[in-house]
Amino acid sequence: MAPKNQHDQQADKDLADRRAWPIYERGLDAISDPDEALAFATYGPSNGEPGSIFYHNLGCYLQDNPMDRPAKYELKAILRFVRRAEAAGHYKSGSGDACEAYMQKVYNL
Repeated sequence: MAPKNQHDQQADKDLADRRAWPIYERGLDAISDPDEALAFATYGPSNGEPGSIFYHNLGCYLQDNPMDRPAKYELKAILRFVRRAEAAGHYKSGSGDACEAYMQKVYNL
């Protein structure tokens, strides 16, 4: 069998990430504390492992760094977290709306 070309390798990686998404999403959806979210992002899969990009992007967002080409569903999950954290009193009132506006401006959410 011939070795996979770059396009096929990327397709395999994308499929592995899609399979890892539900695990990440369930984990993030259970968190409303920013410190817990940062720990969740920090202790996610190692770089290059399936789903690691989701944890990487969450960590970037929490530390005010640009995210690496986040998908819309990924942005929506982070926005849900921000709204939960705001409702729990971890972020000031209006943080969810500010986050959404930022994501619309920067990432076309």
